[in-house]
Amino acid sequence: MVSASLPYIITKYWGPPSHGGAPGFDVDDGDEHGAFTDLRVGVHYQALERPFALAPFVAYVTPISDYYYRGHAAQGRNLDELLVGFSAGKSLDPWLRRTYVQMRYSYGFVEKVQEIAHDRENLNLEFGTFINPRWNVSAYGALQWTHGGIDIPIPPSSPYFLNHDSLAEDEFINAGIGTGFALTPQLTTFAIYMHGLEGRNGHKMNQGLTIGFSYGFRPRAEAVLAEAEEP
Repeated sequence: MVSASLPYIITKYWGPPSHGGAPGFDVDDGDEHGAFTDLRVGVHYQALERPFALAPFVAYVTPISDYYYRGHAAQGRNLDELLVGFSAGKSLDPWLRRTYVQMRYSYGFVEKVQEIAHDRENLNLEFGTFINPRWNVSAYGALQWTHGGIDIPIPPSSPYFLNHDSLAEDEFINAGIGTGFALTPQLTTFAIYMHGLEGRNGHKMNQGLTIGFSYGFRPRAEAVLAEAEEP
């Protein structure tokens, strides 16, 4: 499978003068700012289906616009990244009906900033069950480790102050719950709540709620084959 994504992100900052009013953090002016950010392209390969599913992947992330990357309301990090990892999953149906587990792991080779390396590892976990064929509920975990980077906060006099968000040795453990409902075989609506359990050198996610829709389609050859097999 070949995949691509290009987010459009809108941010807005509420609060006292950002970073004590230091210059260079224009995004924190209280206005809304929107921009297309990082293009991500990836290649995935289904290596195993049994006894569990395993799909290694390689992806590349690169900024495609001059968006804001300094400040609390930054829209991204404005860095090139090479990601390598895998997704894995297994149905637990033999032991727990309609239940599954899946995970995604990646190691990111991240562009250096001011000659400082700050590669990162990410692990996402999901344990879910289907209440009925259309409705599922899940528990989530998200972890990040950074190799390199700097500790924050740092004083405005530091040579790394302007880029401290990009350079921070950001590590966290988040957890949450979610649910999804299939409106049609192709269209699903979902909601996910996440909470930061612990972390360092980053902005803690206190309460995070994501609501959205996803639309899936099958490749034409597969769709034609499925229709031919239907009675």
